[in-house]
Amino acid sequence: MTTNCETKTIDMGAIKPFSVLYVEDEDNVRFTTAAMLTRQYPHIRIDTAENGAVGLEIFKGLYHDMVITDHNMPIMTGARMACEIRLLCPDTAILFVTAGLHSDAMQFLIAEGMAHYLEKPVNFNQLFRFIDGYIQDRP
Repeated sequence: MTTNCETKTIDMGAIKPFSVLYVEDEDNVRFTTAAMLTRQYPHIRIDTAENGAVGLEIFKGLYHDMVITDHNMPIMTGARMACEIRLLCPDTAILFVTAGLHSDAMQFLIAEGMAHYLEKPVNFNQLFRFIDGYIQDRP
C-alpha cells in the first residue's frame, strides 16, 4: 500500500507496522485530527485520549511508536505524560502540537532532543511530513 504526502511516496510494504497515540483535550480538534490521520495513514493504528492521564494508561496497555500530544490539558499535561512515557520507553517519538512552550518539562524534553513540536493550529502537511520522516527513518 502506498500513501502520498505532497511529493513523498512511502512504500508501506517495506516497513513494519506502526502506531500513533494522539492526545488532545479538545474534542473537536481530537476527532478532526484523528480523522485526518486515519485518512492519510489507513495502514497504521491511531488511538486517542482526552488528557495525559488517559493517554499514559493507554500507552501502558498498548505500545505506540509515536505520541502526538497537546500540552495544556486537564488532569495531566502533555509534558508530564511525555516524561512518564520516556521512563517506560525512551525511544518513543513524541511530538507536541501546542499553542506554546509553557512548561519547563516540555522545554527540557525538546532541548534534549527527546521531543519535537508544531504550533497550533496544526498544519496537516507539516504533521504528515514529520510522521513520514519518522516512519522512513526508523529501523
